[in-house]
Amino acid sequence: MIEGKRIVVAGFARTGQAVAEFLQNRNCAVIVSESRAEKEFPDYKERFPEVEFEFGGHKKETFLRADLIVISPGIPDSIEAIAEAKKKGIRVISEIELAYHFLKGTLIGITGTNGKSTTVELTGAMIRAGGKNAIVCGNIGTPLIQYCQNSKTDDYYVVEISSFQLETIYDFRPHIAAIINLAEDHLDRYPSVKPYYEAKMRIFENQKPNDFAVVNFDDPYLRNHMQNVKSNLFWFSRKEKPPSGVYSDDGLIKSISGGSVVNFSLGKLKGVHNLENTLCAASISLLCGVLPKPMQRAIENFEGLHHRMQFVAEVGGVRYYDDSKATNVDAVVKSLESFPGNIFLIMGGRDKGCDYRVLDSLVRQRVKKLLLIGEAKDRIGKELGQAKEFEFYKSLEQAVQSAANAAVLGDVVLLSPACSSFDMFANYEERGKAFVNSVKKLCK
Repeated sequence: MIEGKRIVVAGFARTGQAVAEFLQNRNCAVIVSESRAEKEFPDYKERFPEVEFEFGGHKKETFLRADLIVISPGIPDSIEAIAEAKKKGIRVISEIELAYHFLKGTLIGITGTNGKSTTVELTGAMIRAGGKNAIVCGNIGTPLIQYCQNSKTDDYYVVEISSFQLETIYDFRPHIAAIINLAEDHLDRYPSVKPYYEAKMRIFENQKPNDFAVVNFDDPYLRNHMQNVKSNLFWFSRKEKPPSGVYSDDGLIKSISGGSVVNFSLGKLKGVHNLENTLCAASISLLCGVLPKPMQRAIENFEGLHHRMQFVAEVGGVRYYDDSKATNVDAVVKSLESFPGNIFLIMGGRDKGCDYRVLDSLVRQRVKKLLLIGEAKDRIGKELGQAKEFEFYKSLEQAVQSAANAAVLGDVVLLSPACSSFDMFANYEERGKAFVNSVKKLCK
Protein backbone atom coordinates (compact mmCIF):
# COMPACT_ATOMS: atom_id res chain seq x y z
CA MET A 1 0.00 0.00 0.00
CA ILE A 2 2.81 2.45 0.83
CA GLU A 3 5.98 0.76 -0.47
CA GLY A 4 7.90 3.10 -2.76
CA LYS A 5 5.05 5.62 -2.77
CA ARG A 6 5.24 9.40 -2.53
CA ILE A 7 2.79 10.15 0.31
CA VAL A 8 1.52 13.62 1.17
CA VAL A 9 0.24 14.09 4.72
CA ALA A 10 -2.25 16.97 4.76
CA GLY A 11 -2.22 18.78 8.12
CA PHE A 12 0.34 18.60 10.91
CA ALA A 13 -1.73 18.68 14.08
CA ARG A 14 -2.10 15.60 16.30
CA THR A 15 -3.27 13.25 13.54
CA GLY A 16 -0.80 14.47 10.92
CA GLN A 17 2.13 14.12 13.31
CA ALA A 18 1.09 10.57 14.21
CA VAL A 19 0.84 9.63 10.52
CA ALA A 20 4.22 11.21 9.68
CA GLU A 21 5.85 9.38 12.59
CA PHE A 22 4.40 6.04 11.45
CA LEU A 23 5.47 6.54 7.82
CA GLN A 24 8.92 8.13 8.19
CA ASN A 25 10.85 4.91 8.80
CA ARG A 26 9.10 2.92 6.11
CA ASN A 27 10.02 2.53 2.48
CA CYS A 28 8.19 5.61 1.19
CA ALA A 29 8.75 9.34 0.66
CA VAL A 30 6.77 11.48 3.10
CA ILE A 31 5.82 15.12 2.50
CA VAL A 32 3.86 17.09 5.10
CA SER A 33 1.74 20.02 3.91
CA GLU A 34 0.64 22.40 6.68
CA SER A 35 -1.19 25.73 6.38
CA ARG A 36 0.30 27.17 9.56
CA ALA A 37 3.71 28.85 9.77
CA GLU A 38 6.95 26.93 10.32
CA LYS A 39 7.66 28.83 13.56
CA GLU A 40 4.71 27.08 15.24
CA PHE A 41 6.60 23.76 15.07
CA PRO A 42 10.04 24.46 16.59
CA ASP A 43 11.17 20.83 16.96
CA TYR A 44 9.88 19.31 13.73
CA LYS A 45 13.33 18.78 12.16
CA GLU A 46 14.59 16.80 15.15
CA ARG A 47 11.44 14.68 15.38
CA PHE A 48 11.02 14.04 11.67
CA PRO A 49 14.44 13.99 10.02
CA GLU A 50 13.28 11.82 7.10
CA VAL A 51 10.22 13.93 6.24
CA GLU A 52 9.95 16.80 3.75
CA PHE A 53 7.83 19.81 4.82
CA GLU A 54 5.94 22.71 3.30
CA PHE A 55 4.42 25.34 5.59
CA GLY A 56 2.15 28.32 5.05
CA GLY A 57 -0.35 26.71 2.68
CA HIS A 58 -1.24 23.69 0.59
CA LYS A 59 0.50 23.92 -2.80
CA LYS A 60 -1.40 22.32 -5.63
CA GLU A 61 1.74 20.92 -7.26
CA THR A 62 2.68 19.10 -4.05
CA PHE A 63 -0.59 17.19 -4.08
CA LEU A 64 -0.59 16.56 -7.82
CA ARG A 65 2.80 14.80 -7.51
CA ALA A 66 1.53 12.48 -4.76
CA ASP A 67 0.80 8.76 -5.12
CA LEU A 68 -1.33 8.82 -1.96
CA ILE A 69 -2.72 11.59 0.26
CA VAL A 70 -3.47 11.06 3.96
CA ILE A 71 -5.81 13.78 5.15
CA SER A 72 -6.36 15.09 8.69
CA PRO A 73 -10.00 15.26 9.93
CA GLY A 74 -10.06 19.06 10.08
CA ILE A 75 -9.19 19.47 6.38
CA PRO A 76 -12.07 19.03 3.92
CA ASP A 77 -11.20 17.01 0.83
CA SER A 78 -12.92 19.76 -1.17
CA ILE A 79 -10.07 22.29 -0.82
CA GLU A 80 -8.61 23.11 -4.23
CA ALA A 81 -5.30 21.25 -3.97
CA ILE A 82 -6.91 18.02 -2.82
CA ALA A 83 -9.91 18.30 -5.16
CA GLU A 84 -7.53 18.64 -8.14
CA ALA A 85 -5.55 15.61 -6.97
CA LYS A 86 -8.76 13.56 -6.74
CA LYS A 87 -9.68 14.57 -10.29
CA LYS A 88 -6.32 13.19 -11.39
CA GLY A 89 -7.19 9.87 -9.74
CA ILE A 90 -4.91 10.21 -6.71
CA ARG A 91 -6.35 8.36 -3.72
CA VAL A 92 -7.18 10.47 -0.64
CA ILE A 93 -7.56 8.52 2.61
CA SER A 94 -8.08 9.21 6.29
CA GLU A 95 -5.69 8.18 9.06
CA ILE A 96 -8.07 5.41 10.19
CA GLU A 97 -7.99 3.91 6.68
CA LEU A 98 -4.19 3.80 6.75
CA ALA A 99 -4.20 2.34 10.27
CA TYR A 100 -6.70 -0.37 9.31
CA HIS A 101 -4.22 -1.94 6.89
CA PHE A 102 -1.54 -2.36 9.59
CA LEU A 103 -3.53 -2.99 12.79
CA LYS A 104 -3.70 -6.37 14.54
CA GLY A 105 -6.48 -7.10 17.03
CA THR A 106 -10.24 -6.55 17.23
CA LEU A 107 -11.34 -3.20 15.83
CA ILE A 108 -14.39 -1.53 17.41
CA GLY A 109 -15.54 1.69 15.74
CA ILE A 110 -17.95 4.04 17.53
CA THR A 111 -19.52 7.11 15.98
CA GLY A 112 -22.66 9.23 16.35
CA THR A 113 -23.56 12.85 16.88
CA ASN A 114 -23.44 12.87 20.69
CA GLY A 115 -21.98 10.70 23.43
CA LYS A 116 -19.05 9.24 21.49
CA SER A 117 -16.33 9.97 24.03
CA THR A 118 -18.34 8.73 27.01
CA THR A 119 -19.38 5.56 25.17
CA VAL A 120 -15.84 4.85 24.00
CA GLU A 121 -14.39 5.27 27.50
CA LEU A 122 -17.15 3.22 29.14
CA THR A 123 -16.82 0.46 26.54
CA GLY A 124 -13.09 0.30 27.18
CA ALA A 125 -13.69 0.15 30.95
CA MET A 126 -16.21 -2.69 30.55
CA ILE A 127 -13.94 -4.76 28.31
CA ARG A 128 -10.99 -4.27 30.68
CA ALA A 129 -13.21 -5.22 33.64
CA GLY A 130 -13.89 -8.45 31.74
CA GLY A 131 -10.19 -9.30 31.82
CA LYS A 132 -9.30 -8.28 28.28
CA ASN A 133 -6.88 -5.61 27.08
CA ALA A 134 -8.79 -2.67 25.61
CA ILE A 135 -7.14 0.42 24.14
CA VAL A 136 -9.28 3.57 23.83
CA CYS A 137 -8.17 5.81 20.98
CA GLY A 138 -9.20 7.85 17.94
CA ASN A 139 -10.82 11.26 18.21
CA ILE A 140 -10.96 10.92 21.98
CA GLY A 141 -7.17 11.31 22.22
CA THR A 142 -4.45 9.22 20.60
CA PRO A 143 -4.85 8.50 16.86
CA LEU A 144 -5.32 4.82 15.99
CA ILE A 145 -2.21 4.84 13.78
CA GLN A 146 0.02 5.25 16.87
CA TYR A 147 -0.91 1.75 18.07
CA CYS A 148 -0.28 -0.11 14.82
CA GLN A 149 3.43 -0.73 15.31
CA ASN A 150 2.97 -2.69 18.55
CA SER A 151 -0.61 -3.93 18.10
CA LYS A 152 -1.46 -7.48 19.17
CA THR A 153 -4.09 -9.89 17.91
CA ASP A 154 -5.59 -10.32 21.40
CA ASP A 155 -6.13 -6.58 21.95
CA TYR A 156 -9.38 -4.66 21.51
CA TYR A 157 -9.13 -1.20 19.93
CA VAL A 158 -12.12 0.99 20.85
CA VAL A 159 -11.99 3.89 18.41
CA GLU A 160 -13.97 7.14 18.45
CA ILE A 161 -14.61 8.06 14.82
CA SER A 162 -15.94 11.28 13.28
CA SER A 163 -17.91 11.77 10.08
CA PHE A 164 -14.92 13.67 8.69
CA GLN A 165 -12.74 10.58 9.00
CA LEU A 166 -15.37 8.33 7.44
CA GLU A 167 -15.61 10.55 4.34
CA THR A 168 -12.32 9.14 3.06
CA ILE A 169 -12.37 5.41 3.83
CA TYR A 170 -12.12 2.59 1.26
CA ASP A 171 -11.47 -0.71 3.04
CA PHE A 172 -11.84 0.33 6.69
CA ARG A 173 -13.87 -2.36 8.42
CA PRO A 174 -14.53 -2.55 12.18
CA HIS A 175 -15.54 -5.99 13.47
CA ILE A 176 -18.05 -4.15 15.68
CA ALA A 177 -19.36 -0.81 14.40
CA ALA A 178 -21.74 1.34 16.41
CA ILE A 179 -23.77 4.49 15.81
CA ILE A 180 -25.09 5.92 19.09
CA ASN A 181 -27.45 8.48 17.55
CA LEU A 182 -27.81 10.94 14.68
CA ALA A 183 -28.86 14.59 14.90
CA GLU A 184 -28.28 17.88 13.14
CA ASP A 185 -24.64 18.97 13.45
CA HIS A 186 -21.66 20.32 11.49
CA LEU A 187 -23.87 22.26 9.09
CA ASP A 188 -20.97 24.69 8.83
CA ARG A 189 -19.23 21.91 6.83
CA TYR A 190 -22.14 19.97 5.28
CA PRO A 191 -24.84 21.59 3.12
CA SER A 192 -27.56 19.56 4.91
CA VAL A 193 -27.95 16.66 7.34
CA LYS A 194 -28.20 14.16 4.45
CA PRO A 195 -24.48 14.04 3.51
CA TYR A 196 -23.57 14.20 7.21
CA TYR A 197 -25.75 11.16 8.01
CA GLU A 198 -24.48 9.35 4.91
CA ALA A 199 -20.89 9.90 6.04
CA LYS A 200 -21.72 8.40 9.45
CA MET A 201 -23.39 5.38 7.85
CA ARG A 202 -20.17 4.54 6.01
CA ILE A 203 -18.91 2.92 9.22
CA PHE A 204 -20.97 -0.16 8.16
CA GLU A 205 -20.01 -0.01 4.49
CA ASN A 206 -17.36 -2.76 4.41
CA GLN A 207 -18.69 -5.02 7.13
CA LYS A 208 -19.31 -8.69 6.37
CA PRO A 209 -21.84 -11.24 7.70
CA ASN A 210 -19.54 -12.22 10.59
CA ASP A 211 -19.33 -8.60 11.84
CA PHE A 212 -21.76 -6.68 14.06
CA ALA A 213 -23.62 -3.39 13.71
CA VAL A 214 -24.73 -1.90 17.05
CA VAL A 215 -27.49 0.62 16.41
CA ASN A 216 -29.91 2.85 18.33
CA PHE A 217 -33.43 1.55 17.67
CA ASP A 218 -34.92 4.83 18.98
CA ASP A 219 -33.33 6.81 16.14
CA PRO A 220 -35.80 6.91 13.21
CA TYR A 221 -33.14 7.47 10.54
CA LEU A 222 -31.10 4.50 11.71
CA ARG A 223 -34.14 2.28 12.08
CA ASN A 224 -35.10 2.99 8.46
CA HIS A 225 -31.67 2.82 6.82
CA MET A 226 -30.13 -0.47 7.94
CA GLN A 227 -31.62 -2.74 5.26
CA ASN A 228 -28.46 -2.81 3.11
CA VAL A 229 -26.03 -3.46 5.96
CA LYS A 230 -24.49 -6.94 5.59
CA SER A 231 -23.46 -7.47 9.23
CA ASN A 232 -25.50 -8.76 12.17
CA LEU A 233 -27.81 -6.12 13.60
CA PHE A 234 -27.69 -5.66 17.37
CA TRP A 235 -30.16 -2.98 18.48
CA PHE A 236 -30.36 -1.03 21.73
CA SER A 237 -33.29 1.06 22.98
CA ARG A 238 -34.15 3.13 26.03
CA LYS A 239 -37.82 3.43 24.98
CA GLU A 240 -39.04 0.00 23.83
CA LYS A 241 -38.09 -3.61 23.13
CA PRO A 242 -36.18 -3.83 19.83
CA PRO A 243 -36.17 -6.96 17.58
CA SER A 244 -32.77 -7.97 18.97
CA GLY A 245 -30.18 -6.66 21.40
CA VAL A 246 -30.77 -4.83 24.69
CA TYR A 247 -33.24 -2.34 26.15
CA SER A 248 -33.89 -0.31 29.28
CA ASP A 249 -36.56 -1.18 31.84
CA ASP A 250 -36.72 1.21 34.81
CA GLY A 251 -32.95 1.57 35.09
CA LEU A 252 -32.20 -2.06 34.32
CA ILE A 253 -30.53 -2.90 31.03
CA LYS A 254 -32.01 -6.17 29.83
CA SER A 255 -31.25 -8.51 26.99
CA ILE A 256 -33.96 -9.54 24.52
CA SER A 257 -32.71 -13.10 24.88
CA GLY A 258 -33.67 -12.98 28.57
CA GLY A 259 -32.47 -11.60 31.90
CA SER A 260 -30.90 -8.41 33.20
CA VAL A 261 -27.45 -7.39 32.08
CA VAL A 262 -26.65 -4.39 34.31
CA ASN A 263 -28.33 -1.82 36.55
CA PHE A 264 -27.68 1.68 35.18
CA SER A 265 -29.25 3.28 38.28
CA LEU A 266 -26.39 2.05 40.50
CA GLY A 267 -23.75 3.91 38.47
CA LYS A 268 -22.50 7.47 38.79
CA LEU A 269 -23.68 8.50 35.31
CA LYS A 270 -27.01 10.32 35.20
CA GLY A 271 -29.34 11.55 32.48
CA VAL A 272 -31.11 10.01 29.48
CA HIS A 273 -28.12 10.61 27.21
CA ASN A 274 -25.88 8.61 29.53
CA LEU A 275 -28.44 5.78 29.63
CA GLU A 276 -28.23 5.74 25.82
CA ASN A 277 -24.42 5.70 25.98
CA THR A 278 -24.46 2.86 28.52
CA LEU A 279 -26.86 0.81 26.42
CA CYS A 280 -24.47 1.11 23.48
CA ALA A 281 -21.39 0.27 25.58
CA ALA A 282 -23.14 -2.73 27.15
CA SER A 283 -24.15 -3.99 23.71
CA ILE A 284 -20.58 -3.87 22.42
CA SER A 285 -19.20 -5.46 25.59
CA LEU A 286 -21.67 -8.35 25.38
CA LEU A 287 -20.54 -8.98 21.82
CA CYS A 288 -16.94 -9.05 23.10
CA GLY A 289 -17.86 -11.78 25.58
CA VAL A 290 -17.85 -9.65 28.74
CA LEU A 291 -20.10 -11.04 31.50
CA PRO A 292 -22.68 -8.91 33.38
CA LYS A 293 -20.83 -8.79 36.73
CA PRO A 294 -17.66 -7.11 35.44
CA MET A 295 -19.79 -4.80 33.28
CA GLN A 296 -21.73 -3.74 36.39
CA ARG A 297 -18.48 -3.15 38.24
CA ALA A 298 -17.26 -0.91 35.41
CA ILE A 299 -20.50 1.11 35.44
CA GLU A 300 -20.34 1.68 39.19
CA ASN A 301 -16.70 2.79 39.05
CA PHE A 302 -17.03 4.99 35.97
CA GLU A 303 -16.84 8.69 36.86
CA GLY A 304 -17.91 10.09 33.50
CA LEU A 305 -16.04 12.67 31.43
CA HIS A 306 -15.21 16.25 32.24
CA HIS A 307 -17.50 18.89 30.68
CA ARG A 308 -20.37 16.50 29.85
CA MET A 309 -23.17 17.02 32.36
CA GLN A 310 -20.50 17.23 35.06
CA PHE A 311 -21.74 18.35 38.48
CA VAL A 312 -19.55 21.26 39.58
CA ALA A 313 -20.92 22.45 42.94
CA GLU A 314 -23.98 23.36 44.95
CA VAL A 315 -23.95 26.96 46.14
CA GLY A 316 -26.77 28.27 48.29
CA GLY A 317 -29.00 25.35 47.30
CA VAL A 318 -28.38 25.98 43.57
CA ARG A 319 -26.68 23.20 41.56
CA TYR A 320 -24.22 24.04 38.77
CA TYR A 321 -23.54 21.69 35.83
CA ASP A 322 -20.81 21.96 33.20
CA ASP A 323 -22.06 20.63 29.86
CA SER A 324 -19.57 22.48 27.66
CA LYS A 325 -19.24 19.42 25.40
CA ALA A 326 -22.87 19.90 24.28
CA THR A 327 -21.90 21.58 21.02
CA ASN A 328 -25.12 20.92 19.09
CA VAL A 329 -28.85 21.21 19.67
CA ASP A 330 -29.54 17.49 20.17
CA ALA A 331 -27.02 17.36 23.02
CA VAL A 332 -28.87 20.22 24.73
CA VAL A 333 -32.19 18.39 24.26
CA LYS A 334 -30.80 15.37 26.15
CA SER A 335 -29.40 17.61 28.88
CA LEU A 336 -32.67 19.48 29.41
CA GLU A 337 -34.54 16.16 29.51
CA SER A 338 -32.34 15.17 32.45
CA PHE A 339 -33.83 17.87 34.75
CA PRO A 340 -37.51 18.38 35.66
CA GLY A 341 -37.21 22.17 35.42
CA ASN A 342 -36.00 25.37 37.14
CA ILE A 343 -33.02 25.71 34.80
CA PHE A 344 -30.97 28.83 34.10
CA LEU A 345 -29.57 27.83 30.70
CA ILE A 346 -26.34 29.39 29.40
CA MET A 347 -26.09 28.98 25.61
CA GLY A 348 -24.04 30.37 22.76
CA GLY A 349 -20.69 30.30 21.01
CA ARG A 350 -19.81 29.88 17.35
CA ASP A 351 -22.86 28.96 15.29
CA LYS A 352 -22.74 25.55 13.54
CA GLY A 353 -25.90 26.11 11.51
CA CYS A 354 -28.24 24.03 13.69
CA ASP A 355 -31.92 24.88 14.19
CA TYR A 356 -32.33 26.18 17.75
CA ARG A 357 -36.13 26.17 17.41
CA VAL A 358 -36.01 22.42 18.11
CA LEU A 359 -35.51 23.45 21.76
CA ASP A 360 -38.65 25.62 21.92
CA SER A 361 -40.91 23.19 23.79
CA LEU A 362 -38.29 22.09 26.32
CA VAL A 363 -37.21 25.66 26.97
CA ARG A 364 -40.81 26.67 27.63
CA GLN A 365 -41.34 23.74 30.00
CA ARG A 366 -38.07 23.54 31.92
CA VAL A 367 -36.03 26.75 31.59
CA LYS A 368 -36.47 29.77 33.84
CA LYS A 369 -34.20 32.05 31.85
CA LEU A 370 -31.85 31.96 28.85
CA LEU A 371 -28.43 33.56 29.29
CA LEU A 372 -26.83 33.99 25.86
CA ILE A 373 -23.16 34.52 24.98
CA GLY A 374 -20.86 34.48 21.96
CA GLU A 375 -21.32 34.97 18.22
CA ALA A 376 -24.55 32.95 18.04
CA LYS A 377 -26.39 34.83 20.80
CA ASP A 378 -28.41 37.04 18.43
CA ARG A 379 -29.63 34.10 16.36
CA ILE A 380 -30.49 32.03 19.44
CA GLY A 381 -32.37 34.99 20.91
CA LYS A 382 -34.30 35.41 17.68
CA GLU A 383 -35.26 31.72 17.42
CA LEU A 384 -36.03 31.10 21.12
CA GLY A 385 -37.02 34.58 22.25
CA GLN A 386 -40.71 33.76 22.15
CA ALA A 387 -40.19 30.70 24.33
CA LYS A 388 -38.47 32.33 27.29
CA GLU A 389 -37.01 35.54 28.69
CA PHE A 390 -33.38 36.00 27.62
CA GLU A 391 -30.44 38.34 28.12
CA PHE A 392 -27.11 38.84 26.34
CA TYR A 393 -23.77 38.74 28.16
CA LYS A 394 -20.28 39.72 27.05
CA SER A 395 -18.57 36.89 28.92
CA LEU A 396 -19.29 33.47 30.38
CA GLU A 397 -18.28 34.68 33.84
CA GLN A 398 -20.80 37.52 33.62
CA ALA A 399 -23.56 35.04 32.67
CA VAL A 400 -22.70 32.75 35.61
CA GLN A 401 -22.76 35.68 38.04
CA SER A 402 -26.13 36.88 36.72
CA ALA A 403 -27.60 33.36 37.03
CA ALA A 404 -26.26 33.10 40.59
CA ASN A 405 -27.89 36.41 41.51
CA ALA A 406 -31.30 35.31 40.22
CA ALA A 407 -31.36 31.60 41.13
CA VAL A 408 -33.05 30.34 44.31
CA LEU A 409 -33.03 27.11 46.33
CA GLY A 410 -33.66 24.10 44.06
CA ASP A 411 -32.67 25.81 40.80
CA VAL A 412 -30.07 24.53 38.32
CA VAL A 413 -27.52 26.61 36.42
CA LEU A 414 -26.54 24.69 33.28
CA LEU A 415 -23.88 25.54 30.72
CA SER A 416 -25.07 23.68 27.62
CA PRO A 417 -24.04 25.87 24.67
CA ALA A 418 -25.36 24.11 21.52
CA CYS A 419 -22.40 25.76 19.75
CA SER A 420 -18.69 25.29 19.27
CA SER A 421 -16.36 27.29 21.49
CA PHE A 422 -14.01 28.80 18.95
CA ASP A 423 -15.31 32.37 19.10
CA MET A 424 -14.26 32.89 22.74
CA PHE A 425 -12.18 29.82 23.72
CA ALA A 426 -9.57 27.48 22.25
CA ASN A 427 -11.87 24.46 22.70
CA TYR A 428 -14.81 23.16 24.73
CA GLU A 429 -12.43 22.09 27.53
CA GLU A 430 -11.21 25.65 28.03
CA ARG A 431 -14.81 26.88 28.02
CA GLY A 432 -15.77 24.27 30.61
CA LYS A 433 -12.84 25.21 32.83
CA ALA A 434 -13.86 28.88 32.62
CA PHE A 435 -17.35 27.90 33.78
CA VAL A 436 -15.97 25.82 36.66
CA ASN A 437 -13.68 28.66 37.74
CA SER A 438 -16.59 31.11 37.67
CA VAL A 439 -18.63 28.78 39.89
CA LYS A 440 -15.72 28.34 42.29
CA LYS A 441 -15.57 32.12 42.74
CA LEU A 442 -19.16 31.98 43.97
CA CYS A 443 -18.07 29.60 46.73
CA LYS A 444 -15.58 32.06 48.21
